[in-house]
Amino acid sequence: MPHRSPTRQSPLPPRDGIDAAWIRFPDFAPWKTVGEAINARYPAHRERFAERLAQGDVVDQSGAPVHEGSFLRRGMTLFYYRDLPVEDPVPFDITVLYQDNNIVVADKPHFLATMPRGRHVTETATVRLRRLLRLPELTPAHRLDRLTAGLLTLHRSRRGPQRVSAVVRTARRHQGIPRYRLLQRGSGIATDALQPNRQTARRTAGARSARARECD
Repeated sequence: MPHRSPTRQSPLPPRDGIDAAWIRFPDFAPWKTVGEAINARYPAHRERFAERLAQGDVVDQSGAPVHEGSFLRRGMTLFYYRDLPVEDPVPFDITVLYQDNNIVVADKPHFLATMPRGRHVTETATVRLRRLLRLPELTPAHRLDRLTAGLLTLHRSRRGPQRVSAVVRTARRHQGIPRYRLLQRGSGIATDALQPNRQTARRTAGARSARARECD
């Protein structure tokens, strides 16, 4: 069975809107020490990891620093802060359309990735909104492709409600590329999966300034 991502269990908090990186070693690894394991897995980054280990900047799941000579435990997971790549700024703003105690809804522009991955880290919707709103645990409920503009819903906490995520996953499984309607009224949220099409529209309805949007 595949392991779940350990990001939610990270002992290191997000730094400047960016989650700590992690390394998980297999249950039955051929190496005896952390240094041996890292050098074997990441030979091109040996010197940089040696610096991190010497400075105590790599920790285990309990938050305790590990070093090159630390014993490699079965299925061990390590956490550290990555070096950020140089990125070209995306020249479009991301607009917050709605927020309450549970969710944030934003209008993601074209060319802005949803979450950090590969060479796109700081220039992502998640990191921009975490910094803008000072919400370090803000987490996307779903993903929009980098080249796609549209409505993006995020949970304010990693432990927040998963209703939107479940609806989007269900719609994708049954419809392929769904069009869905997302309604927010006050602190509530309701989502209806519709038939796919290529039209995008936004409308305002109701005395409580409900926002609705149909999107691909």
